[in-house]
Amino acid sequence: MEGRKETTSERVSFSPSNSYTAGLHFLNTIATCINGIFSFSFIGYFFWIGFLYLIGSIVTIVSWIYFAPRIRDTIICPSMAIYAISGFWALHGVTMLIICYLYSSMVGDDFENELYKPTRSTNILGFLVKICPLIIRFFHLLSLCLIFTNIFNLLFLPECNCVYIRRVVAYTIVIWWIITIFGMVMRNRIALPPYLYNPHHSMYMVYVNMC
Repeated sequence: MEGRKETTSERVSFSPSNSYTAGLHFLNTIATCINGIFSFSFIGYFFWIGFLYLIGSIVTIVSWIYFAPRIRDTIICPSMAIYAISGFWALHGVTMLIICYLYSSMVGDDFENELYKPTRSTNILGFLVKICPLIIRFFHLLSLCLIFTNIFNLLFLPECNCVYIRRVVAYTIVIWWIITIFGMVMRNRIALPPYLYNPHHSMYMVYVNMC
């Protein structure tokens, strides 16, 4: 009796070369990301903005949980604005870090050649680059309105007017301005690649179609 023949799909699925290529690509992406975060580049911008948003989210929610005044283990000051700010910033941070990783993965494999390939990473990156800046600006301004809500609570609600609440509100204001100023500085210092603004560049229409 003849043994069962190994199919082509089985040989491919168990091929170690695929895992080796994926691992090499991942390490190359991490190396590109590490090299890019310490320079004025898109990778550095996405990483540090995402990092600042995550730090701001953690500091805000942890400070509120530990320092907010309580009665019988219940926070007596309105908490919705604080939770919303922390949630928005956490979402922003994760989104920025995802964009940083995707952009690093494409830069590491020759970005201009990679854009010609309609891969899943290319489609996701194009969607995020197109839609995220508008959404993040909107929620960044919304978080400023929420900060003003906390200031209003601090001024007009006696149960919120304590040194710990003032400290939490001060944290959120400082973090908001750090993110804003850092973003403005990075925007003015980053050199845009020509395929983003030069219609005569060979990659310009590819980038437009991707987005």
